[in-house]
Amino acid sequence: MTLQAGMILPIIDTERLILRAIQNEDREALYSIYSDKAVMEFAADPVFTDISTVDQMLQSVANLHRKGVSFEWCVSLKGSGMVIGTCGIHSFNNCRTEAEIGCLLHSDYWRQGYMSEAVTALLSLASRYGIKQAIADIDDGNVRSRQFFIRLGFEYRSGTHFVLSL
Repeated sequence: MTLQAGMILPIIDTERLILRAIQNEDREALYSIYSDKAVMEFAADPVFTDISTVDQMLQSVANLHRKGVSFEWCVSLKGSGMVIGTCGIHSFNNCRTEAEIGCLLHSDYWRQGYMSEAVTALLSLASRYGIKQAIADIDDGNVRSRQFFIRLGFEYRSGTHFVLSL
């Protein structure tokens, strides 16, 4: 069983979180995350300065999902449903046994264990879908993320790559 183009993303239920497919109704919450300068400091995308950028992002997420290139989940609080972050799997190798893991969490929720909970659950799902190695591509200056992924068991490989065998 592998992650397939256009498949319905499974809902991931943890102790405090629900990870679910990103929806158009999430645009304001996503804007709050992607317009947060602290969150976006080391992200590949620039800080969002207009909510219309979220609409472009939603289109891109849907297109990449349809092609089977990237699978993205909203990270939401159980109970309230408030979206506090995103996480996903992308950049698969040819046999789809290796993939990159990416995540963003609104800075109001840092250092509370939410992203550890979310990424641990996502890695478990990835393993069930045949991913044998997860890669985190982290900028040199992003010390917090490097420490985060090391705490999750990732090992420094080379350059900006940290790797975890599942």
